[in-house]
Amino acid sequence: MSLATLAEVKAALGITDADSDDQITALLEPLSAAIEKYAGRKFENGAVTEFHNGGEPTISLREFPVTVITTVTDLLTGEVLDSSLYSAQLSHGLLRRLPRGTRWAAARRAEPIVTEHANVASVRWEIVYTAGVVPEDVKLALYDAMQSTLTSQGGFSAEKDGDYSYVRTAPSGGVSSVLPATTLGLLASYRTGVFI
Repeated sequence: MSLATLAEVKAALGITDADSDDQITALLEPLSAAIEKYAGRKFENGAVTEFHNGGEPTISLREFPVTVITTVTDLLTGEVLDSSLYSAQLSHGLLRRLPRGTRWAAARRAEPIVTEHANVASVRWEIVYTAGVVPEDVKLALYDAMQSTLTSQGGFSAEKDGDYSYVRTAPSGGVSSVLPATTLGLLASYRTGVFI
């Protein structure tokens, strides 16, 4: 999945003709994938179900920004928590238990719970939410990487001739050697440290 459309990239880069459309189109998915790999997470919009242990005042969701929290369920009691009992910082995927200072109850069971999603041992909370709106600064990172790629010979290269298309990525040095430093700087706050 691309983090932006051809039209968005062209508008951001000030490209008005169709001369580079094939090259931009060929680069959109590999550059988007490189950005997601570097950040350690997906930015696409979709439903997510996660399981958390509790025991802390804050639960950090793996995918963010979050569009909406659908349900927070206590797996021990089966109760769906009322949204007035937690606050959500959607932009960073954080759920805080209310009143302030209260901790999420921790799992205290000998037997694992088996759900339709997983066999979960020592887990108390099931959180269902929608995440993945592509933030504007992530799109800016894509535009930056695209501009750098289009104006340099290193990193990615692409060509298209009729039905034939070819995309090459740099073979060594990892994702951070393919993406320019300015792109990496724009992505710093989204980096989770877990590579996908």
